[in-house]
Amino acid sequence: MDTKIEDTRISGDAMIASAEHYFAAVDRGDIPATLEVLSPDCVIEVLTDGIRHDGAEAIAEMFKRRLGGVSVAWHGNFRHLCEPDQGWLTSRFDVRRTNADGTEIGMDNINFFQFDGPLIKHVTIWMSGENTLR
Repeated sequence: MDTKIEDTRISGDAMIASAEHYFAAVDRGDIPATLEVLSPDCVIEVLTDGIRHDGAEAIAEMFKRRLGGVSVAWHGNFRHLCEPDQGWLTSRFDVRRTNADGTEIGMDNINFFQFDGPLIKHVTIWMSGENTLR
């Protein structure tokens, strides 16, 4: 019997587009658009704070809580490094955020994305400042 293994790799450009879609949706506070690029069993970890969220429901709740404390967010000036054959993308970027209390914060963060086909399966986050993803 001849079985064919499905190739689930995506291009580097597609991984970058998916990550930038994720950041733009986070900046808009659009939780459904954020979740559409994540696998249902996605994991988001903030290693610099020892926080982990497993699955779409937990991630949606995390982003809902974040919206209560963040009034404006911007992620940009991306520097991406990707390895399509391995299904990963690393993004270093600047963050500008205004908290609900008016406090303005700037950060230099790094995210490591692991893909499963076209969807992000795991996000590992290094934050240089206050974590709003609790």
